[in-house]
Amino acid sequence: EVNCSLTLRELLQMPADQMKRLSDWNERIHPDDRARVIERRDAALSGREPNYEVQYRFLRHDGHWRWIESRGRLVAHDNDGRPLQAIGVASDITLQKHHEELLRLQSEFARLAGEAADRDALYDGIIATALALPDLDGGGLYLREADGGYRLIRHRGLSADFVSTIGYLSQDSSQVRLVERGEQQYSCRRAGPSCTHPEMLLEPAV
Repeated sequence: EVNCSLTLRELLQMPADQMKRLSDWNERIHPDDRARVIERRDAALSGREPNYEVQYRFLRHDGHWRWIESRGRLVAHDNDGRPLQAIGVASDITLQKHHEELLRLQSEFARLAGEAADRDALYDGIIATALALPDLDGGGLYLREADGGYRLIRHRGLSADFVSTIGYLSQDSSQVRLVERGEQQYSCRRAGPSCTHPEMLLEPAV
């Protein structure tokens, strides 16, 4: 059985009737991190390791992934060595992880910009670097044409229908006016901190 403090439940947005078993917790750990986390935790619970410390991605109740750092140790076991009680703390380190990733990407892009053999390699590097940023799973790179319009030259994670619609943006299009204003604007599937314009919720994609 898992007993969580009110502070931890608020941090991870966990309803009181959920997350009562380790298996419930395991299901919310990112698949790429799950085996490593369970292995480290089992080593501490079995007494093979004195302490438990691990960083991993956790799916909050609101559907957002957060980076969590957990630390703990076994405090009681039965006569046969089976764990009876463990205590620990968890911290949200998402901002720290995002800063670390941004620094890594900046360094990688600086290296790429100096080594890119040709323009195509540079374009590929730009889109790859941008889409490695947290919370991005698709996007495109435009090149401004002599007529003032923009042509999509690289893209990933965009549907064929979407690409056919926005493959070229004429100078007088509403999208180009948005681009040249230099403001982020996009519609949202759900309200949240990354939704710059909540009034656009569920509106056609921008």
